[in-house]
Amino acid sequence: MQVVTPGYFGTLGISIRRGRDFGDADSWGRPQAAIINEKLARDAFGDTNPLGHKIRCGMTSHSIQDMEIVGVVTDARQIAPGEAPRPEI
Repeated sequence: MQVVTPGYFGTLGISIRRGRDFGDADSWGRPQAAIINEKLARDAFGDTNPLGHKIRCGMTSHSIQDMEIVGVVTDARQIAPGEAPRPEI
């Protein structure tokens, strides 16, 4: 899991395949939104559209909460160019 701000994906050239990017309404104290990559969408949802589904996630065991999937982005390699993309939130 990574925490990012609105515009992150566009800045890095990562395309939004389904749904939307984060916006100003996606902030602490509001229902939490999540954007997942295509690898996680395939692994967890198969051919089902993941938008609107909930995923449990958090940075620590005390911060785990349900987050609504609002977008799916293309896979990006985070570790090394030769390594296969990993499921990401």
